[in-house]
Amino acid sequence: MALLSDVGHQTLHQLSQASMTSIAKHLPTRYKTAPTKAQEPLIPSPDTFGQLESPAPPATPAPDPSPLLPTVAECAVHLELLETFYVLRQRILKSETLDTVFDLKENPREVTRRDGTKLRLKDTTLWTRREQKWHKYLELAVVRFLAWWKSAPCATAATRNSHPTFLEERLPPLDVIMVWHAALLNPATFKSRYRDSRGYKLHFPWRAIHQAIDHGPWTYQLRAEASQAFKKVTGLEADLFAQLESWASLPTPARTALTTFTVGTHHDSTLNVLTQGSAAHHLLQCVQTADSTLALGLREAIIRQTSFVDKMNAHLWIRSPALGGTLRRARSRYDNFLQLIRRHPTTMMVPTLDIDLVWHTHQCSAAEYRTAMLTLAGKFVNHDDSIVKSTLSGGFARTTALFRVHFAAEYPICGCWDCEALLSALVGEGRQREGDAGEDDNDDAQQPALDTVVEKVAADVAYHRAVELARRAKKPLPVRERA
Repeated sequence: MALLSDVGHQTLHQLSQASMTSIAKHLPTRYKTAPTKAQEPLIPSPDTFGQLESPAPPATPAPDPSPLLPTVAECAVHLELLETFYVLRQRILKSETLDTVFDLKENPREVTRRDGTKLRLKDTTLWTRREQKWHKYLELAVVRFLAWWKSAPCATAATRNSHPTFLEERLPPLDVIMVWHAALLNPATFKSRYRDSRGYKLHFPWRAIHQAIDHGPWTYQLRAEASQAFKKVTGLEADLFAQLESWASLPTPARTALTTFTVGTHHDSTLNVLTQGSAAHHLLQCVQTADSTLALGLREAIIRQTSFVDKMNAHLWIRSPALGGTLRRARSRYDNFLQLIRRHPTTMMVPTLDIDLVWHTHQCSAAEYRTAMLTLAGKFVNHDDSIVKSTLSGGFARTTALFRVHFAAEYPICGCWDCEALLSALVGEGRQREGDAGEDDNDDAQQPALDTVVEKVAADVAYHRAVELARRAKKPLPVRERA
């Protein structure tokens, strides 16, 4: 419990950071690189996702005490998906091809120095202006989701322990998944709008999503049959990003029509500049007939999630050496969070980042979430992501105080790799020593074991950081010497 006290938490963080600085000096400055792609380290480990393949094994040595909560594997796939969302947005913002499509040009500024020489200054507005590409992409993604939702989710409803053909062969494209995901994170609205549809009962297809993601570059690739199924039910191309980039080859009038057309508008003259029956023509027909209020509401829901996606990317738990421990603790803390809601039904509870991750994961399966809330929290709990920050601050302070009272533990966590890895190692060490006979409670007697743990954690974190740096530099990944 001392590890979770306020002072203990600060000490843990300082210890992990200090140990990284000192021990890193004694580590090799360069690791050997993997000779082949097949010998590169797998981070995250495939073992993290084992529950996806066998959600209900015949014999489980340690039964899950909270079967109504999302699994660690599902939370891990959620992290993968959020990272894929992040990378998609960066690709769109940085795409020079899309700059051409949207007629975005750099406008450098020229100034004259006192000596009369000219100086060309970089355009500082380009990045901001590039946001319009992302907003237009989202607007089109929402329209595509609405077209897909009308027919695709009419398959047999899926539960966590079943994986019908729909989830494998009809997995929608990434942009449609992103809209579906954002819609689910407003559970009260989603319930009121879609509860009577069979799609409401679908368990979010975590396994199929995991199989579609390449966690090296964080790209999302549909199977051929899934792409064909999407086009069959919607008449739309499966890859929206590729379709947008293909518009760069169109004549200027057509490009202008495509990039300025807004959802719900009716301008037949705009459609006339496009080839009848073309993919672009059909897409804009869908845009024209879409429910503008619903579509724009969904687009704003995705935009509101941008800060959460950015936070997950900044923490990058999916690459952390303590991924499993972080998610197991987050799941347990989320269970406690729901207990607080049950005990204090009129108090607004505000989650920490790790709890929010599990909460979001839970909401992604709407019908199961509703059932779980009635059981665990005593009521249906909405997730309102439009609440202003000042209101959340007061709620967070109250939640922190109640968490301390009910669970004798600190509520906020640091979340950095160092703290999470060291905490995982220390908890593991503690459990291992619980049954030891003649355990010495003297701090000095335990110190050598703690030093060993800290040194190992520092080496693990340093290595995982080296792997991530190599990955980002598109270099062969380092490997560690076997002990």
